[in-house]
Amino acid sequence: MAGCLPALLAGTPNGSATGAPRFLSPREEPTFNSLTQGEDEDESDGEYLDPGSPPDFVGSKYQRTAGDGQPGTFGPDWVARVTGSNKAEYLVLAQIAYWFAATKKGKLKVTVFWQDRWWLYKFYRQLAADVRVLTPSEVRWGVRSLVKKGILITHYNPGRRKPKLYRIDPGVVGELDEAAERRIEAAGRKQEDW
Repeated sequence: MAGCLPALLAGTPNGSATGAPRFLSPREEPTFNSLTQGEDEDESDGEYLDPGSPPDFVGSKYQRTAGDGQPGTFGPDWVARVTGSNKAEYLVLAQIAYWFAATKKGKLKVTVFWQDRWWLYKFYRQLAADVRVLTPSEVRWGVRSLVKKGILITHYNPGRRKPKLYRIDPGVVGELDEAAERRIEAAGRKQEDW
């Protein structure tokens, strides 16, 4: 039946059929219908092909696209592998990694170069505002946990009332990431053996 699916969808308008999923080939671009994405980029008027189903996420104002300027925390895969299921660690590390990325013009977002290393400086409350779903105390807990694991290196000068400096240790990240990939691979092999 799965092999017949593309044939079933071939003759339908816009390549969709009621109740049947359509799988795109890797090179095929998705098309939007006027009910999920308006012609004039406005929100849809709430009318759907099927009155009982919501509109598609693809094409909505919430879908992230390149250069859309959506604020938020979007973490790379390695952050998820290194932090596991710990929400505070994940969000804090993803946000700090964001600041170490290059801009579209190829310049670093971080601006502090000290002791032959690049550093990010932020107060806990600033990181909490960046992440948006953690309180400053949750950010502090996440930072302390990442420091204990050796992922983050911090520097703080209490006499100067300046924000804490952060940098990521790529050696520790590499070790933890490789260990996580080995665990994932081993778990995959065990499932195949069943």
